[in-house]
Order: sequence, then C-alpha cells, then structure tokens
Amino acid sequence: MCEQMKRVEDRGVAKGIGIGSLKTLVNLVNKGVLTKEEAAEECNLTVDEFLKEKEEYEKTKH
Repeated sequence: MCEQMKRVEDRGVAKGIGIGSLKTLVNLVNKGVLTKEEAAEECNLTVDEFLKEKEEYEKTKH
C-alpha cells in the first residue's frame, strides 16, 4: 500500500471509517446515489470533513 493511501486509511480508521466504507461512500456520491450530506452522516463526519476525506482518497486511488 502506498504511503499516502496508508495515511488516508489511518486517518479514516481513527475516525471510525474503514477504507472500504469510505470508498463505497465516495463512489455513491460520485454516481449521484447519495448526497455529500448523506455520506457525511453515514460516517459521522461533518460535510467538510467528509469532503476532505473524499479528496484525499481520490488523490490516492489508482
């Protein structure tokens, strides 16, 4: 696992978000199935926190 992805995972796990859950929520938001507000609520984050996690995840995915 690349170092940047590891940091995203560590931060997410610390907040109670598994990397698989984050990946799923990001994909659902990107497809328009969920709003960013709904995704943030699912992982107990503010919208701003979710968007930051989403941005970091999208930088690291291959």
